[in-house]
Amino acid sequence: MKEINLEERIEKLEKKVAELEKKTQPKEISEVSTKIIDCLKEASLNSLL
Repeated sequence: MKEINLEERIEKLEKKVAELEKKTQPKEISEVSTKIIDCLKEASLNSLL
């Protein structure tokens, strides 16, 4: 069950990030959000091991 919840959370966060990127276009926000998503994906993969 935890795997599904983590995947759902990541998808929701990716959607929120995409919405924010549409509103504000600076590269910094995009870079930071990409790093956050990468960290979340890594964390979710580590929790599955």
